[in-house]
Amino acid sequence: MTGTRPAVSPAAAGVRGGDPDRSRRNFALACALALAAVLAWRTDASYDTGFHLATGRWILAHRAWPKLDPFTFTVPDHPYVTMHGLFQVALALAQRAGGDAGMGVLRLALVLVAFGLTWATCRRRGVGSPALLLAGTALAVLAAEVRFSLRPELVTFACLAALLHLLARHRAERRARWLWAAVALQVVWVNGHALSPLGPAVLGLYAASGLAAPATRRDGAPWLAFAGACLALLANPYGLAGAAFAVNLATRLQPQNAFARSIVELAPTFSREFAHLKPVLAFEALLVGTALLLAADRAAPGPAEGAAAAPLPKRAAATAPRTDLFDALIALLFAALAVRAVRNIPLFAVAALPPVLAAAQGQLARVASGGTSRARPAARRGVRPGNAALVLAALLLVAWPVQQVLSGAWYVDDRQAERLGSGPEAGVLPTRTLEFIASHDLHGPVFNHVNFGGALIGRLWPGERAFIDGRLEVMGEDFYGTWRRIESGPGWADMLRRWNPNLLLVPNSEMPVLRRIADDPRWALVEWDGAAALFLRLRGTPQDSALAAAARTRRAALADPRDPYAAELPPRAPRSPWASLFGARRYPGGTWGEANALYGIRDFAAARHEYLRALREADRDYAPLLLALAAADEHCGLWNQALRAYDRVLVLDPENRVARERDNRIRESGRAG
Repeated sequence: MTGTRPAVSPAAAGVRGGDPDRSRRNFALACALALAAVLAWRTDASYDTGFHLATGRWILAHRAWPKLDPFTFTVPDHPYVTMHGLFQVALALAQRAGGDAGMGVLRLALVLVAFGLTWATCRRRGVGSPALLLAGTALAVLAAEVRFSLRPELVTFACLAALLHLLARHRAERRARWLWAAVALQVVWVNGHALSPLGPAVLGLYAASGLAAPATRRDGAPWLAFAGACLALLANPYGLAGAAFAVNLATRLQPQNAFARSIVELAPTFSREFAHLKPVLAFEALLVGTALLLAADRAAPGPAEGAAAAPLPKRAAATAPRTDLFDALIALLFAALAVRAVRNIPLFAVAALPPVLAAAQGQLARVASGGTSRARPAARRGVRPGNAALVLAALLLVAWPVQQVLSGAWYVDDRQAERLGSGPEAGVLPTRTLEFIASHDLHGPVFNHVNFGGALIGRLWPGERAFIDGRLEVMGEDFYGTWRRIESGPGWADMLRRWNPNLLLVPNSEMPVLRRIADDPRWALVEWDGAAALFLRLRGTPQDSALAAAARTRRAALADPRDPYAAELPPRAPRSPWASLFGARRYPGGTWGEANALYGIRDFAAARHEYLRALREADRDYAPLLLALAAADEHCGLWNQALRAYDRVLVLDPENRVARERDNRIRESGRAG
């Protein structure tokens, strides 16, 4: 009829901008990405960032990928196969452009890309409810933040999200171009992170799941894409050696391997040491929700099984939230990986969220349509009943962690070293000691702990090389065993003879090593920070004598009884419930670490000063910190002060056996006044 317009389906109206939920979805997307951004903008506590940065600089300088290790003086003949080159180059360029903040922006960008693409995949799967999208994405972000480290695995998070989005588009449109784009993505992935074999694994599951379709609907293109992705694994500077890198590395991560036993992030997710982490609790909720929702969606009658109904619009039918075999296989694969190791939780969050939200959308649509297998398009698209209340609840899910991060409580409560900001974390990385080496033009060889090798390389290379670092695939089991013998004591004397170091960089937590060095008159403590203590070999030069004397003067000033920090243990005012929940939290990790360094060399008066300073910096009492202070008090003969510290510990933890035994010992000895 002339002058009339064709009827527009509700689904098509949503595509053209007539969807009344669109503004709410945009607001929900902004909230979800804001949560991801706040959690991604954190200080750097990764021991590996330094050698990734140095590798990026090496690649830019040589316009090639390294073949032999350029960063250590102990194993320079060992092969160095880096499958993270693109990330490392991007990291070096980001640092060149913006320093520490530039590297933080790179991390932020990769996190936002990963979850932005995951959101887009959920929308492609037909998820329209703003509340579902916000609540689901927020839960996935909270679970994944446990691995928001400045490491190349961020590339895998983003590439996995991109691959699943391309497959969702292919499933909806059946256009082969999305599969060829997935093969091109694989070429980038294989040069960005060693977990790139996950790409062919996902494509293989996608192709195999198509075998369950009727013969008339089977498509050979996914198999060609799978073959192309497998061939793309060879598109790296090392060829077959690079393609086999992930397999070789996996053999070193078995439970019986020396490397695996020393890497915390490879421990099972449900280990006792991770039980307190909020991301693990979020992962558990996501895992249970995945199992329940996918099972319920598979059990519900589908379009081919239920009663006859009016056909859905083309877009709604293409994106119907029915769980298929591929969804189930992907969820099973990444759930198994996440349960096996905590470092894999973000992979599960990215992979499971789209099918889970699609299944939840389908369940809500069935409820809204009275339990039939096909919902009305409007119900399928928005699921309006109770939407405002759900959005409010989801907003609270976002607002609470943001407030906790801003106050400092998020990381403090989880006993994690990171905090809001950028740059290296002072209580984890030896930033000040490395800067001391550079500013005083000190030279190695440097013996360092394995955890500090990356930071040393990132700050001092090419002027100095490391003894060992966290590239365990480069170090090899034999040399790693040598380092373990050095740390434990039997190999210490041989290390001094063989490598003749001028500098020793050791963690503040390694008390036996600190005491061993402090008892050797050939060495002097010249600098310490929240993570490490730096010892200089005394060779009789004026510079050596001056640096050692300056350090002694600093320590003597700390031990001065006239210093205000040498006073009694400061009182701790009770906190209101509101302040306990939402007040600022301050964890004195850096100062506590400095005190440990002084305690380790038996300078107990100076250590006591720093323990008291740490308690004043903290927003509340910490039992281990009070125990350390009490031990220093005992060494200084301050028995009454030690009793007060032990009493404070017993208020926090009445069952603390160490505090109870030491408290009783002092009282029974009659030393206290």
